[in-house]
Amino acid sequence: MITDIAYKLARKAMGSGLYDKVSYDWLGRRRNYERLDTYTAIHRHYLAQGLAFRGLRIIEVGAGLQYFTALHFLADGAAQVTLVEPKLRFSAETLRRFIGEFNAQSPDKVDAAAAAGSAIAAYNDLSQVPQDASADLMLSYTVLEHVRDLKGFFAESARLLKPGGRAYHMIDLSDHTYQVFARFPWASRLNDNRALYHLRYSQRMFDFLNDGKCWMNRALGPEYIALAQANGFRVVSAVPGPYPRPVRIHPEIRARQGQAAAAELSITTLALTLERTSAPAPARETPASA
Repeated sequence: MITDIAYKLARKAMGSGLYDKVSYDWLGRRRNYERLDTYTAIHRHYLAQGLAFRGLRIIEVGAGLQYFTALHFLADGAAQVTLVEPKLRFSAETLRRFIGEFNAQSPDKVDAAAAAGSAIAAYNDLSQVPQDASADLMLSYTVLEHVRDLKGFFAESARLLKPGGRAYHMIDLSDHTYQVFARFPWASRLNDNRALYHLRYSQRMFDFLNDGKCWMNRALGPEYIALAQANGFRVVSAVPGPYPRPVRIHPEIRARQGQAAAAELSITTLALTLERTSAPAPARETPASA
């Protein structure tokens, strides 16, 4: 635990400027992440869940500084795509550049004029999206674990999705501070061994170590499910990515989960599919603290 604390403090002390520089050099994760093939893989993940996009109005939350996933949805026949990303600044010129790169590299093509027109919209916050009860589908990929106000997120989701509309969220519950090592075979074991190490800490200690450059809310699976149900969503499926061995969970964190079994907490991912009902469902016994 001492080495984990020392590593996290050293990482947290790294200035944002230096962090950004390292992130985009040969070692950095962002340089190797922000590419068309990355977002094509995310699109394939959505398709593997049985999701279809033709004719739908789609909201993608935490899209990142890119339009590639939106262009994939349009190539699949989506009617309209709304991107929600705090740092995204919509630019017609930038969108045209993404369209050109997409059509040059992807076997799927989009109509450049339609895509550059009203088919894509972008907002910096979910609360800014104006169309109440009009979205058919909401998507996110390893985003919800970074949302600071999860209660507000699910409330806004309920506002925007039409009754019967669905949401799919792939949630990464593992320790993000070690993920930079995952792309190196010689070091990926470190990332695997420390994936749920953060569960050992009290909330106070976790907050002290939490790095704003990769901030996590540390909500666990039962909390996401409770918040969704409290805001009028039916859980269609909740597929965990189990951790291969038992993990130590701090008593404070364990008590926060109510009657949840240990197996529900020792997971690294949660693939959550929700359906918007016409009225909020009764909340589960598990309290939502995030």
